[in-house]
Amino acid sequence: MSEQSGAAAGVAASLQNCQTAMRLATGIILGAFVLIIGMTTFSTGPAVQFLGKALYYVIVLSILISLGIWYYRSRLEKRLENGG
Repeated sequence: MSEQSGAAAGVAASLQNCQTAMRLATGIILGAFVLIIGMTTFSTGPAVQFLGKALYYVIVLSILISLGIWYYRSRLEKRLENGG
């Protein structure tokens, strides 16, 4: 029994890490949006266009990472429901 409870504790810790990573990714996405809006409010020069495009790719990458973490987390939750 202790082996199963140890495995469940490991899965629970992994779920917590997934939640933390998803919160971080959400913060990155929101921060990038705010920076894009703030930068383009004051200028549309070449530097702002370059940084805006870079931030756009940061947003897309964060979304893809979030989807991967979500998929991994859903698999962990199913494993926890099935008892290991």
